[in-house]
Amino acid sequence: MLRFAMRVAVAIVCLLVPSCGGGGGASDPSGGVTIMAIQGEGARSPFEGMSVSTTGVVTALRADGRGFWIQDPVGDSNTDTSDGILIWTELNATPGDAVRVDGVVAEFARDGDLSLTQVSDLATLEVTSSGNALPAPTELTPPPDESILEAIQSWSRLEGMLVAFESARVVGPTNRFGEMVVVVDAQALEGNHVFVRSLGANEVDYNPERIVIDDSVRDAVEARSGDTIHDLIGVVDYSFGNYKLQPLELRHVVGSRTQERPRTQGGVAVASFNVENLFETSDEKLEPKLVELTRFIAEVLLLPEILVLQEVENEAVLQVLGDRINDVAGARYRAKGLGSSDGRGIENAFLYDAERVRLVESFLLSGADVEAAFGPDSASAGREPLVGKFDLGGTELVVLGNHFKSKGGDDPLFGARQPFERPTEVQRKAQARAVRRYVDEVLAQDPRALILVAGDFNDFPFSEPGEGSDHPLGILEGEDPALVNLVASLASPYTFIFDGNAQVLDHLLTSPALGERVLGTEIVHGNADDPASASDHDPPLVRLRLP
Repeated sequence: MLRFAMRVAVAIVCLLVPSCGGGGGASDPSGGVTIMAIQGEGARSPFEGMSVSTTGVVTALRADGRGFWIQDPVGDSNTDTSDGILIWTELNATPGDAVRVDGVVAEFARDGDLSLTQVSDLATLEVTSSGNALPAPTELTPPPDESILEAIQSWSRLEGMLVAFESARVVGPTNRFGEMVVVVDAQALEGNHVFVRSLGANEVDYNPERIVIDDSVRDAVEARSGDTIHDLIGVVDYSFGNYKLQPLELRHVVGSRTQERPRTQGGVAVASFNVENLFETSDEKLEPKLVELTRFIAEVLLLPEILVLQEVENEAVLQVLGDRINDVAGARYRAKGLGSSDGRGIENAFLYDAERVRLVESFLLSGADVEAAFGPDSASAGREPLVGKFDLGGTELVVLGNHFKSKGGDDPLFGARQPFERPTEVQRKAQARAVRRYVDEVLAQDPRALILVAGDFNDFPFSEPGEGSDHPLGILEGEDPALVNLVASLASPYTFIFDGNAQVLDHLLTSPALGERVLGTEIVHGNADDPASASDHDPPLVRLRLP
């Protein structure tokens, strides 16, 4: 009697909701509702919150045992309705099983995310046959390459379905969540990357053609930018602000593993380097990080006179790194850090070679605007800028080390709010104004002062939608006099890769007089592309003619 009442309710809904039939009818051969009808043509199921009975062939199992995907073996020939769906349950099934499930249609979404249609709270799971061939996967065409809304619509139509592609280039290395990012459209690539870039008029290309490959069905492979993935068959999933492929099969081909070194020589070298959580948490975690950072600074960066560092725990831990470098390279690196208000305990710091330069004075930037933008009572307690006045053979160089508020807390690109919102930029703008105020004070006293503003600013060298010229790097550059962002002028620059998007977050800005002394600027790559590296940032480096 309950099953009869449920089917009557489903039939009534299909009379009221034209899209529930999905072009192939609402009823499946068992008298239930087709997967296509449950998915519907809209963003949410017309059966949301209702009990349904549906059938399909099991295509993939979640590795954590918390569900599986099923797909209609025939489909309805309507490209606006998906033929697959996630069954959220701890009950067991096997790929190739034909099953009938009775459960409740739900739309699952974390805050800010799009919703994922699923059937949960199962009352029945019945295996009607086993050993069936899986439905043929849909050949995955490149997603739209500029419009996020069009990309969302493209993925939504494939939600829960098996898809396949022959070949794709890895543009984002495997992260700590087991995700890597690929692009199947070779035309979108510049070398091994896709770049976040300005389209002018405050418009930005965020590269929605990127495809995230996850590890919720099978173990992740450790891939690096430039590797290739071939013969992938997987199911379309969504979580944590991204559509993802959960592969059943793939072939990973390793690309080249070349390590770049600075091309310019001479002068005084200053590098800005986010060393990604240089913490004294345990010997097991700290030791390999110290080994890799020592190698990178000594053998790749070639021992810059001054390193402006971010994400350092404290001066003592940094001096351990300095001593390691000194032992292997015969340098005399000394550490300087003065703490911060950051809740995680990370700070800006300097590592400088006392044989070649002298730190005359160092202090944290202060003032009411600094307190409001970085301090413990700010919107997000941050890392106060570290100021260092260095004597380089009788010439004074003023260096400001920065680490601005991250973009964590902004809406995801593939999120529920479109256009997506970026609330964190408010604090970065306040931080930029505080730093620029100090620069203006120094230049007011000496217009020929040599000032380098360096660090991880967690923002792009161009405006995003709605910002205009009032964006953090634009505020820092300012005018009368304008600072010059050395990194922004490089060809295809990137210092960080997030979700496969190559982007510049680390910058070097010079005062007018210092700009006259620049011998060369480059980004030393080798970290951002490689999951096995000691950091997820590539350091920009400038060589200065001093004195």
